[in-house]
Amino acid sequence: MSTKIHPSDSSAQLASESALVTAANEVTGLNLIAGRPLPALPSGLIITPDAVDEENRVVMEVYSRIGTLKPGHKNKVRSDMLKLALIGRLLGEPWRRIMCFASEDAARSSMGEAWSAEAARQFGIDVLVVSLPESAQAALVEAQKRQER
Repeated sequence: MSTKIHPSDSSAQLASESALVTAANEVTGLNLIAGRPLPALPSGLIITPDAVDEENRVVMEVYSRIGTLKPGHKNKVRSDMLKLALIGRLLGEPWRRIMCFASEDAARSSMGEAWSAEAARQFGIDVLVVSLPESAQAALVEAQKRQER
């Protein structure tokens, strides 16, 4: 008996985020760890980005989507970039900030001539595109199809 997956199930996105952190580590030589909160901020605020490498002073947000972004997706990316800009302001510029994507199409909103791309440049946010393993990519594409409305 097979269990039907609910259309809004996000387990494929969560698994692909973990795979993207692993791939980013392989590409950059960093030791990003998912789910680790940042060191205590002077304001007492606790921020937990998608991944942190404290030794190398790097913080990363991950956006797990294959293909072009719809307006709601772009807003989520902009929200993540705002989080990275805030982190830069609160921790200081020695911290590198990365916005990581699973596809060039998804990253396009943060590159080139778009205003959000200029914001990323102005706030010192690097854009990184890494490839998912084929099985994770296939699961992510299937989940995206299931979730489309």
